[in-house]
Formats: sequence, structure tokens, C-alpha cells
Amino acid sequence: MVSELAQNAKVNYGVPRVLEASISILAHQVRSGERLFNDNPLTHTSCLEKVHGYQIIVGDFKPSRLNFTVGFYDSIGIGVAALRKFQPLVVG
Repeated sequence: MVSELAQNAKVNYGVPRVLEASISILAHQVRSGERLFNDNPLTHTSCLEKVHGYQIIVGDFKPSRLNFTVGFYDSIGIGVAALRKFQPLVVG
């Protein structure tokens, strides 16, 4: 789905890695006060990395913590975020 979105939008989108998802979610909260992928409603994003064949999931962002788990269960609250990837800055 993310590949199709990137092709249709002609923008470099990808599935986030755990670190990218975590930093993006936390930075947005620091900047705006809004908790993305929060606990009301309970939402998560799948990430590229896997453990024992299962996707690592980031979300359920409570006021006290951001949760990480392994996606070995089906849930309507789990999807995937499309992360916009920028080209590296070349200075020279």
C-alpha cells in the first residue's frame, strides 16, 4: 500500500523503521502537544523490523509512555504509517 501511495503521489514514501517512527511520534508530541498513535482510540503503526517473523509495532502512546510490541495478533487498531523520505543533503 505504501509503495502504491508513493507511485501515485510521486513522492518518496516508505514504511518507517522503529527509530524513525518513535522519533517522529515523540517529536510531534513535543512540538504540538498532540499524541499520535495514542491510547484513545488505541492505535499503532507497523514498522519494517521484525522479531521471529513478526512486525514490530509502535503506538498506544499514553501520557506516561510510548509502547513497543511484536505484531503477533490481529487488531483493527494496527496499520502502517507512510513516512516521507527526503533525499540526503549534499553540501559541496
